[in-house]
Amino acid sequence: MLRLIVHLTLATGAAMLGACGGEPPRPSAPEAPVDAAAPPAAEDGVDPGVQTMHLPDPPAEIVAPVADGEPVASPVWQDTVFPGGPHGGRIVVTALGDPKSFNMMVANETSTTDITNRLYERLLSFNNVTQEVQPGLAHAWEHDESGLVWTFHLRDGLVFSDGSPIDAASVARFFRAAYTEGFVNPSRDMFNVGGEEFTVETPSALTVVIRTPSIYSAMEYQASQNLYPLPAAGWEEALTSPDPAAALNTLYSLDADPASIVCSGPYTLHQYLSGERVVLRRNPRYGLFGADGARLPRLDEVVFRIVPDIEAMRLSFLGGQSDAYGILPDEYATFYDGLDEGRYQMWSLGPALGTEFFWFNLKTGSNDQGDPYCNPAKQAWFLEADFRRACALAVDREGLSELLYAGRATPAVGMENESNRFWFNRDATHYGYDPERAQELLEGLGMTDRDGDGIREDAQGNPIRFTMITNRENELRGQTMVLIQEDLRAIGIDMQPSNIDFNALITRINDTFQYEACFLGLTGSVDPTDGLNVYRSSGRTHLWNPVQETPATEAERRMDALCDEMLNTLDREEQRRAYFEIQDILGRECFLVFTVDIPVFIATGNRIGNWAPGVMRPRAFWNLPALFQAAAN
Repeated sequence: MLRLIVHLTLATGAAMLGACGGEPPRPSAPEAPVDAAAPPAAEDGVDPGVQTMHLPDPPAEIVAPVADGEPVASPVWQDTVFPGGPHGGRIVVTALGDPKSFNMMVANETSTTDITNRLYERLLSFNNVTQEVQPGLAHAWEHDESGLVWTFHLRDGLVFSDGSPIDAASVARFFRAAYTEGFVNPSRDMFNVGGEEFTVETPSALTVVIRTPSIYSAMEYQASQNLYPLPAAGWEEALTSPDPAAALNTLYSLDADPASIVCSGPYTLHQYLSGERVVLRRNPRYGLFGADGARLPRLDEVVFRIVPDIEAMRLSFLGGQSDAYGILPDEYATFYDGLDEGRYQMWSLGPALGTEFFWFNLKTGSNDQGDPYCNPAKQAWFLEADFRRACALAVDREGLSELLYAGRATPAVGMENESNRFWFNRDATHYGYDPERAQELLEGLGMTDRDGDGIREDAQGNPIRFTMITNRENELRGQTMVLIQEDLRAIGIDMQPSNIDFNALITRINDTFQYEACFLGLTGSVDPTDGLNVYRSSGRTHLWNPVQETPATEAERRMDALCDEMLNTLDREEQRRAYFEIQDILGRECFLVFTVDIPVFIATGNRIGNWAPGVMRPRAFWNLPALFQAAAN
């Protein structure tokens, strides 16, 4: 699923209530398409010495697993892609902000999922470079002719970190948790069709049968991204408690004893110190083996070092205190010049799958204390599609690229870009820089500068003024908001930027809904079904108006239907047709106002071996079990 991003270089997507005034807004022409299928070359902007996305040469020999006193799964689970390396050592990764939980079921932001996805294994695996689903905990799977019955076959002998079996019951337990009434979790948005839940059967200890009410085209991909078998320890107690939803929401909280957190992934939680670090230790019972026959992971320890901002991330990497860094476009020249020192490698991976955008709070109503989620006078503006379009037309995206990204970023069309070749709708409605048209739309809404102070007022005399929040840890976002503030001021809108802690921001947009506008980003994905939690009106990450009981607008009702259409066919062209329309609706209604697509550059330290960064998150260490310490600290 799409996740909220703390750091730009990382997380993973109701306007019709007001009538549109006057002539329909004119969408800008789409950007000229780029041949995304062409391999990167020097003439395409990849400089000599900079590596592109690729896998290493295959190992010369595959060795049978070596007995080490722990169970060996049958059939054997073995990584035959990455060559061997020594065991021991550690990797250090910098993180902006603390995690919010160690419960993968409630994780919805990258400060959490970057950690939890190292602790918990999914039913199937995914190769972030080839972008292919692969066998994992399940070694085989199939569906029947109707496409409604899926059968997964688990490996025999796999265990959780406490020694209990990873079996069919643990998969069924995941669905019991996901479907628990009152337990808000993103997985519920992933595993349903039209609001109807799946039926799960366990005909044997190693066989899981999942029956869907209609065709669910995303089963394989979602099983590789969001289906986590759950151990009995902790989870059964929560599921059978008097209030399962409350118990599940607090399970594996930040103050939990690390020893109580049972894991299925390559690492277990060892230590969490708020504001300082999260330390993971090697899970000796992890079931994956390397090509050399040794049990993975190879590194003994993973340290997430919590830092206050991107500058601290950069200094940590350049000072040899961390092992990878996402290079910002305006830093590219400096890092490229430093390649000759031989301390790190550089990678050019293409446009980020993640997106950057702002949105307005369209959630109507009040909290338990009777306080409205958003100032009603301001929300009346936000609910007007033409107001949102005017804001989109005011943003000078070429200027953002030149001033903040050394001209390397490109104006965003919408949720997708050329890195997601099959699913990118180049012709989706979007609004390019046209401040004159923006002012026409505002005039059509009766928003004029009545007192000559440069700020428009609405018909009731309220100045068009609102606050936009973003996370303070990301200085680049703060700088972007200042430029957007200038663009909006030029059309008579007074936007006040506010930088707050990431976790405080998440609480406001996910829980209390006490805010006016927000600038943030989503991780992106190669499969649009990962965005169901964004596109569905009931989704927790339907940012502008989350967790709706019924769609607030006809546009959102149509998106809900298109989500079902996308899921209810195995025809890829029909899936694409539905998703293209979703992209067009998002652009037409400006539920999200996109800024620029940011190129991905990664620096990786020479202390670690088997690097193979990909454009998907986590870019540098998606293959963490195969990484090894190649040199001493």
